[in-house]
Amino acid sequence: MASSLLNPAARAQAAWDVTAVRRDFPALEQTVHGHPLVYLDNAATTQKPRPVLEKMLAFYQQDCGNIHRSIHQLGERATEAYEKARLRTQAFLGAGSAHEIVFVRGATEAINLVAQTFGRQRVGAGDRVLITELEHHSNIVPWQMLCEEKGAHLDVAPIDDAGELIWEEFIARLTPRTRMILLNSPSNPSGAVFSRELFQAALELCRERGIWLLSDECSLQFVYDGAPYSVAGEPGPLDNLIIAGSLSKTYAMTGWRLGYALGPKAVIAAMLNLQSHSTSNPVSFVQKAAVAALTGSQQPVTDMLAEYRRRRTLMIEGLRSIPGISCTLPQGAFYAYPNIARLLRPGAATPMEFSGRLLHEAGVVTVPGEAFGTASHLRLSYATSAAQIEKGLDRLRRFCAGL
Repeated sequence: MASSLLNPAARAQAAWDVTAVRRDFPALEQTVHGHPLVYLDNAATTQKPRPVLEKMLAFYQQDCGNIHRSIHQLGERATEAYEKARLRTQAFLGAGSAHEIVFVRGATEAINLVAQTFGRQRVGAGDRVLITELEHHSNIVPWQMLCEEKGAHLDVAPIDDAGELIWEEFIARLTPRTRMILLNSPSNPSGAVFSRELFQAALELCRERGIWLLSDECSLQFVYDGAPYSVAGEPGPLDNLIIAGSLSKTYAMTGWRLGYALGPKAVIAAMLNLQSHSTSNPVSFVQKAAVAALTGSQQPVTDMLAEYRRRRTLMIEGLRSIPGISCTLPQGAFYAYPNIARLLRPGAATPMEFSGRLLHEAGVVTVPGEAFGTASHLRLSYATSAAQIEKGLDRLRRFCAGL
């Protein structure tokens, strides 16, 4: 059945709310005890900026939907979109021209390509890669697999209860065999934001010791206090820096799969070579949408951040009002990472068991902390409507009271 998102008349009438999304994707219409699930696990229902949708749809209908247009013409348009997005992303990050960009199918592919190209060349038996606690699993798995294959070691630097990197512990885990450091800020899952000073110190340390720094900046634009910051904008040589980013969060393009990696030419060239023989390229009309997103008005991003700030307050105050739950105020992204340790008990002894029961008994979808390496947390997203947040919190409150 054709989606109403591709019907201009239907688009003009749609409210672009959760109900409209569910009409287009019936798989979301699952129920528990006769009530629809409340999704607090991801950002799938966040509204996309209308100019982005319109640009993508126009390109799709004009070029991809016209079988009489040649592949060459389509390729020219996609290449033009790629070049515009490449230059705009460099400006977006404040990066120097010495760095190149590859666009990929989501930041997950960017991290994977770095591991499979640069990582394979750089990391050998006995070498070490340093990551932090509270990493998204898509950041961990490629390096974990590479280290296992190469006979290398994956070290983990601890994070404190506020989501901050413990600098002394971080330094203590560095060795002469450390080849790569991976930092993620704003954090997925906790929403913690590492300071500019921390990144500057880490970059200087990497320069001194010949270590490479991989910075995951998928939620770069969603910072609640202060201006967005990318380490790519630091002065001086950036020959040992790779940036992984995504348009999914900033422009609500989750599922469209468009991310990027920025780095030295040799690194990006190797990633492009592997990409060309694996996934080939990001979808052409999504590239066109990216150009509209990057070069158009950024007011939708400003509006989105303001709305997330309101929803953050609603989510965090609601979580803190539930006996047994504590939660640090996230400084970025759109995730809450509540501690449920005091609620764990037989039958719900782990976040995985707790999350499973919460789903099947109360109809609330969350992500258990085991996915991020912790044993006493859940990840919740407030990139959904205030009504859904309130409904989810009410169900969570009643579920916890009944444990």
